[in-house]
Amino acid sequence: MKFIFKNIWLLLLALSFTACSEDFLEIPVLVNPSPDSVDPATAVTTAYSMNVTSNASGYPNIRWKNWQGFLQGDGISDDAFKAGSGENDQPGWRELEKFEGGSGNVQSFNFWESQYKKIFVTNWALSMIEESTSIPQALKNRYKGELLFLRSLNYFWLNRAYGGVSPVFAIGEESSKRATEEEIYNRLESDLKTAIPFLPDTYSEAELGRATKGAAKTLLAKIYLYQQKYQECFDITSEIIQSNVYELEDDFMRIWDRGWTSAGDNEFGKESIFEFVTAPSPEFSNPSDMINAQRPRQGEFGLSAGWGMNTPTLDLLDAFEIGDPRIVSTFIFHGDSIYRPALNFKLDANAQANGANEHYMYSRKVIKPVSEAPDDDYKNNGDNVIIFRYADVLLMHAEAANEIGNSSEALAKLNEVRRRARNSSKTDRANIRPYINFGGKGNFIGIDERPFLSYDWATVPASSVLPDITVTDKAALRTIIWHERRVELALEGERFFDLVRQSEIVPNRVGNVMRNFASKWNNVKGANFVNGVNEVFPIPQAEIDVLGTAMMPQNNGY
Repeated sequence: MKFIFKNIWLLLLALSFTACSEDFLEIPVLVNPSPDSVDPATAVTTAYSMNVTSNASGYPNIRWKNWQGFLQGDGISDDAFKAGSGENDQPGWRELEKFEGGSGNVQSFNFWESQYKKIFVTNWALSMIEESTSIPQALKNRYKGELLFLRSLNYFWLNRAYGGVSPVFAIGEESSKRATEEEIYNRLESDLKTAIPFLPDTYSEAELGRATKGAAKTLLAKIYLYQQKYQECFDITSEIIQSNVYELEDDFMRIWDRGWTSAGDNEFGKESIFEFVTAPSPEFSNPSDMINAQRPRQGEFGLSAGWGMNTPTLDLLDAFEIGDPRIVSTFIFHGDSIYRPALNFKLDANAQANGANEHYMYSRKVIKPVSEAPDDDYKNNGDNVIIFRYADVLLMHAEAANEIGNSSEALAKLNEVRRRARNSSKTDRANIRPYINFGGKGNFIGIDERPFLSYDWATVPASSVLPDITVTDKAALRTIIWHERRVELALEGERFFDLVRQSEIVPNRVGNVMRNFASKWNNVKGANFVNGVNEVFPIPQAEIDVLGTAMMPQNNGY
């Protein structure tokens, strides 16, 4: 950790964030990292902002590294291509996508470095809170709970990507020897159990975006699921469900109305458990680059078009059942029209113009009319980034229930998710299309016609779509639940890491899926996956060079 942290105090001394318009994220300048001069609320808010900030003077390029980290769970899986402008756009990500990245891979280093910078700032904030005498104990406890959640989230992302990392849980531990994956998870479990009693169920409107009891429990549930601790996962997801704080949106499309004034902005909607707050500003200080990165790479859509990255695969499209309305809210196809009221005409999504968009689609989950963007500019958007939502909790609960032999509970929660999908919108309020484009035809890039692309809702009863699942065999139901996770959470960063953890149950599942993808689509993506190697990322060589292989051993095969 010395490599990452050797100049960290100099950065903290100069750290300054431009205030954004989201209430609790308004941050004054930090001039001296000590309990006497730093307001405790500022210390906590700084830790939140590290996950989204674009401030270049404090942490150069962490904004850039943040959005890459959010997307890599899809972009290296069978659900999406890295895409962008071409082979040389984010080459480190492309290397990982082809499973050719070694210890010098830039994307792996960027992800490692950015997570540890966030962890350091959170450790610093925790030390400020612990030493502060200016706030009551109850508020101090809540701040501690929030910070333990944030640090646990960053460590969870690191641990599942690298399979054991350095345990830096306090200032001064930067030279700690690499811990095992199990050791890190054990510490996160302990920290989250400490945090949960300190956190409230909800906040006032001005404080939305802070960690809640439900957010900490959801993260703990994921940590249990990744370790096959099914009873514990079942118990904690039961607590979330029985709290009655969250519920599914009535319409799947409603989840993605983030920042839509015309549709009634649905940030912090009833299904949202935790999301990172972003906001537009004249200084471009805190935009949602994770969302901008995935929008169409077409200048005519705004002053700063999207970057055309993380584009869906036909393999993902084919995973959806015939007539599944979630297709409407998940995909934009080549030729789909997006209405631009300011110009009073429609613009067609030209997915073919982006040569790296191999299957000619974009993610609909990040799209809204260009007229909704500040100054008609996509780049300066303030759409929050959803990290956890209630459908994920229900599917984790269903998976855990099935594994402990409670198939009736598994089916109940699985079918709750499917019923919502069944009754969701079949037309797109962004005025992109009535259900789907192509004039009833799905022939494109030489692929056979897909019947669901011309689905006739006028003559086919909705009851025949996404019928309730009745299978009770454990292995068969497990496969169905895994499939439901893929389509429900498509392009939300879960797929690759889900495949890796599922390989603990079905040996070599992730490798088989990726190699099958390469064979089916005659694509280099997935062809080079090596079992026992590519389930995790390479440890950055820069860390090994500083700490040595005894302190920081490299992952197998790199």
